[in-house]
Amino acid sequence: AAGALACTLTHVFLVPVDVVKTLQQAEPFRFQGLGVLSSVLLLWRTGGPQQLLLGTVPTLLGYTWYGATVFPGYEFFKRKLLSWCGPRLGARLRVPLVLLAGALATFIACIGVCPAEAVRIRTVTAHGFRASFLNPPSALFAGFTPLLFRQVLFGMAKFLVFDTFAAAVYRRFPRLATRKKTALLVSLLSGAIAGTMATVVSQPSDAILTKLAASPKLGIVGAAGSLWARGRFQAFFAGLGTRTVWAAAIIAGQFLLYDVAKSFFRVTAADLTQTADPVTTALLSTEPAFRRLKETPTGDPGAGAAGDAGGDGP
Repeated sequence: AAGALACTLTHVFLVPVDVVKTLQQAEPFRFQGLGVLSSVLLLWRTGGPQQLLLGTVPTLLGYTWYGATVFPGYEFFKRKLLSWCGPRLGARLRVPLVLLAGALATFIACIGVCPAEAVRIRTVTAHGFRASFLNPPSALFAGFTPLLFRQVLFGMAKFLVFDTFAAAVYRRFPRLATRKKTALLVSLLSGAIAGTMATVVSQPSDAILTKLAASPKLGIVGAAGSLWARGRFQAFFAGLGTRTVWAAAIIAGQFLLYDVAKSFFRVTAADLTQTADPVTTALLSTEPAFRRLKETPTGDPGAGAAGDAGGDGP
């Protein structure tokens, strides 16, 4: 529930930035030389505030599903993989196992996100929703492959960077894990860095997805060829700056809200060792700071605030 709430709220809140990113990819010449704020103001002047909210409903539906599946899915697959490998091999193969768990969870999440994302992109590029966007149903999955690549690359980079950066911070400054405020700040910073890195590695797939969702008959090769003909490598990275802002805010917000939700419901690290709650439980078994958090009494609402946080995607 915490994962779904965090994912949904952050994506819906940043719909205007997502609209700008999508239009920068679909209509690059219209936004040439404009930053995020300038692009937002341009859309406000030309189409009113409603243009900045295009695609809100499919965003809400798609990323509620995404948050509800990718977080527990990641934790489930990670636990299973580490269990199958055993303590010694699991410790040696921790990074690839974390990446594989993220990829498997993301595959399942993409099944529900793909049609929602297709409708969202078509709504934005057509400047309004049309019932024809829903037919034929098979067209809603035309972008499944690039979406899967985008989300898998984004998810793996996000989980790995957050996991690694947060662990490094707590290893260097273990006292930060003992206070709720500093733990939340670590989650916020780790999430922002994770979102930024994940954006760069997944940007070409995102550009292909936008092109394919707007013109499903092109196919993946046709969409990639169209982008190449339009602007070579630069076309695959159109809207990168805007998407970086969007992703950094999304991921930081998700990790932060996830921690806040767990704190509110008094979910501790000890609780997470017995349930399928999301993300970086591997930290609990490898980092001294997190081991101390694990031993914190359940009555402490601040326990486990950051050590077991982990979570989106765009």
